[in-house]
Amino acid sequence: MPHDLNSPHTVPEDIEETREMACAFAEEFARMGHDVPTILRMFQNPFHTGAYDTYRALGHAATAAIIEQCLARGRTRLQPAAPETAGRPRTGRGIG
Repeated sequence: MPHDLNSPHTVPEDIEETREMACAFAEEFARMGHDVPTILRMFQNPFHTGAYDTYRALGHAATAAIIEQCLARGRTRLQPAAPETAGRPRTGRGIG
């Protein structure tokens, strides 16, 4: 008996849940350091199954708008460590 590779259906039937799922993917991709055009291309790539499924369910215009809106919230970028504390403890005695 042949075996077919089938991806589970990951998109909820509720459109608002699908929009929230797309936003979560967009925020995660932004945390990884990707910009808006790159994130949109990731949604268009079948390799990213969940994001691609939401893209297919919502369409190009809605997905692009969701990405813009979710990233505009400002909570997607992690703050980098301050240069003086990155990778070493502060001693309080200048450099060292």
